[in-house]
Parts: sequence; C-alpha cells; structure tokens
Amino acid sequence: MNNETFTTVAVFQYSTEAQIIKGRLESDGIEVFLSDNLTIDTDPLVSNAIGGIKLKVLSHQAEEAK
Repeated sequence: MNNETFTTVAVFQYSTEAQIIKGRLESDGIEVFLSDNLTIDTDPLVSNAIGGIKLKVLSHQAEEAK
C-alpha cells in the first residue's frame, strides 16, 4: 500500500493556467494532481467561492516543484 500524500503548491483561478504548469512539472518527472478543475471548468464563476484550482504534488516533491 502506498502512503504518499499530496501537498498543494499553487492555486489558480482558471484551468488553463493550471494545465500549463502541470505539463511543465510532469515534463520534469513530478507527479501532479489537479483538484477542483472539473468543477471550475463547468462553472468558472465558482472559482473564488471554492478557492480556485489546487495544483498538488507528492509531498516529497513539493520543494522541487516550487
């Protein structure tokens, strides 16, 4: 069983911004998970209400990602 946890390293208002950074980090071998991106893609007006799109990486890669 894998006990890896994710840490939020950035928050974006729009999905396109998050996708650009996600691609850049993945090209460096960093595993990335986006949270709330589908909700905001469906209704962009809720972005501020739910705190934006959270870009998360594995906790042990957080410093490298930053």
